[in-house]
Amino acid sequence: MIEKHFLNMSNDIKFLIKSNRINPYVHVIMITESFFRNKPRMIGEVIFWYWCTLFFPRRVASISIGICQMQIRHWISLGFFKGDKPTIAKIIMLFDVISNYDVCFSYLNSNDILESESLITIGTYYRGRIGNYYYNTLQYCFTQLTSLENITTSNTIS
Repeated sequence: MIEKHFLNMSNDIKFLIKSNRINPYVHVIMITESFFRNKPRMIGEVIFWYWCTLFFPRRVASISIGICQMQIRHWISLGFFKGDKPTIAKIIMLFDVISNYDVCFSYLNSNDILESESLITIGTYYRGRIGNYYYNTLQYCFTQLTSLENITTSNTIS
């Protein structure tokens, strides 16, 4: 199942690489997180976000949304969102690979976590904890991504 998802995301990753968004650890987090949260579920999260702003406003900050499943409080604290209310512009950002790469990169880079170059360290920091299945998914994606980046680089050179 992750194999199919990786293939579906490969064009997005190639686009990110061509846009000079090249950090493989950010790519792996995005692929892994979006594997666990498909598009229909992400749409449900947007509805839940709107619903919480009406009835449970204190809950809003901790809702994880977007391709990279970043909590709303981080979208705000990193300067990507102004306020926690849903808007069309924010919703568009949630489904945009560049916006998700940028917020994920900023979050991981803000505490020098990317410098560790360790999937366990990065995955644990990003998620708060890391289980075997999550780690194995990260590892699979990282291995496949290395091949994809080699292909992309060789196609760019020729």
